[in-house]
Amino acid sequence: MESYVNIMKEASIFMIIAEMLIQLVPSAEYGKYMRFLMDLICIMILFIPIVSMLRENVAADYAQQIRLEEEALEEEISAWEDRICSLLVEDFLETGEGETD
Repeated sequence: MESYVNIMKEASIFMIIAEMLIQLVPSAEYGKYMRFLMDLICIMILFIPIVSMLRENVAADYAQQIRLEEEALEEEISAWEDRICSLLVEDFLETGEGETD
């Protein structure tokens, strides 16, 4: 929430300074170009932090999904290891139980 407030503060300060610069331009012809440029910069000031926050959220979701898949694979590997061990023990008991030298 605090980051949104900071973004709005930065955009507001920029808009005030930009309007002051537009008023200082001597020719009205240049004023429309300055206003267009300042509007583009203001949009970027608002847009870039929002996109970066969304990117962080997507990255966190992706990392969580990877962790869940790793845990599922580890459980599956553990189940297969247990199954293999039990099969080896059964095979050993069936073939080597009564044999002595």
